[in-house]
Amino acid sequence: PEHALSGELLSERLGVSRAQVWKHVEGLRRRGYAIEGEPGGGYRLVAPPDRLYAEEIQHGLATRWLAHRFEHLETTDSTNRVAFDLGRQGAPHGTTVVAEGQSAGRGRLGRPFHSPPHQNLYASIVLRPTCSLADAPTLILGAAIAVADAAAETLGDRDAVSIKWPNDVLIGGRKTSGILMESSTEGARIAFAVLGIGVNLNVDRETFPDDFRAHATSLASELGRPVERAAFARRLFAALERELDLHAAGGFEA
Repeated sequence: PEHALSGELLSERLGVSRAQVWKHVEGLRRRGYAIEGEPGGGYRLVAPPDRLYAEEIQHGLATRWLAHRFEHLETTDSTNRVAFDLGRQGAPHGTTVVAEGQSAGRGRLGRPFHSPPHQNLYASIVLRPTCSLADAPTLILGAAIAVADAAAETLGDRDAVSIKWPNDVLIGGRKTSGILMESSTEGARIAFAVLGIGVNLNVDRETFPDDFRAHATSLASELGRPVERAAFARRLFAALERELDLHAAGGFEA
């Protein structure tokens, strides 16, 4: 809010003690929320943190089934590895894992994916598709369309965005996103699949490792200003659900 709310008012509205209000405010501050005020006075949220917390992404998320179960990690080796473990444990369709950074992010054919913390989007989604085993590989093509749509909407320029099939999205000919799909089968059917998506959002193109720099970019480098990561995640997840629903209804042709 624009004005401060007193600890007493928050206590009454939430049905907790003022000491608990203070404890929760301190917990939010530790998570990076900028909150003005001290015990005995009012509290005001100045700014949310640039973090991909479930609360930040799910607030205003326009999806029916994607990212409603959400796992946020500060760092991990690979979001695909975590999501695959969750899939084995029975995680439902649409379960989403997001990490602020990855120590062993990977792309197609085992290539490394540069994953610096707190700058980009690294997400993996558990899917339980109903399509045939033969049609499953085209899920990655539908995901590429969703990433391209989200990038084009963010840039406000569809002509700048292209897809290098099957799994790279380019801006001005430079890679800004990689997509990786891994699956587990049971006989002739898919038990589940994990769709991993990495999108370069705010990383400075000039900081890429030498072997990436000539061929990679980020949305912020093309826009000339930072991209709000949580807002982009919501946009991408909505586009991805739309494309996956189309795929479920009519295959890649749809």
